Amino acid sequence: VACDDFYKKPNDCPAFDLAKDVAWPGGAVPEAFQARGDVDLNHPDAVDWAAAADAVDAAVDGVVDARLNVAAFGGSLKSPGVVICEGLLMLGAGAERVRDRCAALVLLDDAYDDAAKQESLWRRKWTRGGHLGKASYQARGVTEAQRT
Repeated sequence: VACDDFYKKPNDCPAFDLAKDVAWPGGAVPEAFQARGDVDLNHPDAVDWAAAADAVDAAVDGVVDARLNVAAFGGSLKSPGVVICEGLLMLGAGAERVRDRCAALVLLDDAYDDAAKQESLWRRKWTRGGHLGKASYQARGVTEAQRT
């Protein structure tokens, strides 16, 4: 279950002021960011956590149903079945029901204290296209200086 599939409509998401809240090189908000708008998709309130939790419940029910069907025909499964729920904001407020359905949580460390690794992460985000169906920030005219 990918939590990115459960973003709320932009009007229902938190917002911030791109010009006031971010110090842009040269002082101007890049056109690609202006077009993107002031929606804050990095805030837990931007996700419909109830819908995400319902999707996790449905996925778990699907695994349970599959196991019951196999057992009904005299078979057995060696694997208990797994549901993976992925999301940047799963540790935030509002995601408790999703977290509560998890037997284990794995946190991927972004190496925030390693400048070279952060540069690699920022560059990948700047050049990555296709995320949420959009072209990369680089392709949309954001300069390398503006991306950081």
